[in-house]
Amino acid sequence: MEAYLMSLGVDVWTSVLVDYNVPDIPPTDADDKKIYGNNANAKNSILFGLSQSQLIKFMHCKSAKEVWVNLNQGHEGDDKVKWSKLQTFKMRFESLRMSEDESIAKYFLKVDEVANMIRGLGEEVKEEMIVQKI
Repeated sequence: MEAYLMSLGVDVWTSVLVDYNVPDIPPTDADDKKIYGNNANAKNSILFGLSQSQLIKFMHCKSAKEVWVNLNQGHEGDDKVKWSKLQTFKMRFESLRMSEDESIAKYFLKVDEVANMIRGLGEEVKEEMIVQKI
């Protein structure tokens, strides 16, 4: 999602990073209109990528940043939850074993999936570790 929002332009991505107080009525000043529009584009893009059940949770948010922060907190949780998830995925990575009837490609996908989950939580997984695991 981050890459997509960046592809819409630096101003759209900035509206996700910088808090914006959405006015009750659309602005008339050209600069304010641009900021207002960038926020609307970012918010719409984020909401469009959500499932129906997720959309209901975040559609009340006024700004793109508010949606982004709430979505990230909902998925990543606080530091304790994040740490717990990280420990679980590390243990899963260590315990991965290839079964006799499993192809190398399928096993590689399992290893890569767990490594990507660890990376998604902000931890570095070196390629050497993945190669050793395979």
